[in-house]
Amino acid sequence: MNSFTIMVPANGHVPAVIGKGGSTIRRIRDESGAAVDLLEGNIKLTGTEEQVSKAKVMVDKILADERAGPWSRLGKGEVCEEMDLGDAVGMVIGRHGIMINKIKDESGANIDIAKGTEGSVRLCRVFGANDAVAKAKEEISKIISNHQEKTERRAKYEAILAERKAAEGKTQDEAGSSDLESGDEKT
Repeated sequence: MNSFTIMVPANGHVPAVIGKGGSTIRRIRDESGAAVDLLEGNIKLTGTEEQVSKAKVMVDKILADERAGPWSRLGKGEVCEEMDLGDAVGMVIGRHGIMINKIKDESGANIDIAKGTEGSVRLCRVFGANDAVAKAKEEISKIISNHQEKTERRAKYEAILAERKAAEGKTQDEAGSSDLESGDEKT
């Protein structure tokens, strides 16, 4: 039995090959019989020629689906809609993913947030049944709105503080200059 090895470039899609809790990579190993390892952003497949060939077909399908985006995974009657999260992306995800998982669980929709940024645009794709997507988008919109309100309040508060600080500085400067004019020097 000859050992056969090939490297498949993952092109940034290693998480998809691993799967949730390692489920996808385990399935590839179990069904193909090949060893599947991740090396520097590549997928190393080792085994007999037949095992490696079967594993490569499975990996190629996963990578093709990832490149196609969520539209490739839509079932009949399902929709995919995009939202710009802007700087509220952290609030939508939540600490340790709690908020996004809650939205997914309660709405039944799937949510994919692009990892890259394009300026200040953080793209979020919500997909699944139409009513599930509508419910998820409504929850996400509430979070974005709350985040914008908090940001606006913070900006107003910081402006007031800056005005007060500037006014205090002027008052101290005026007091210091009037003392010098009257001949009273502070020592």
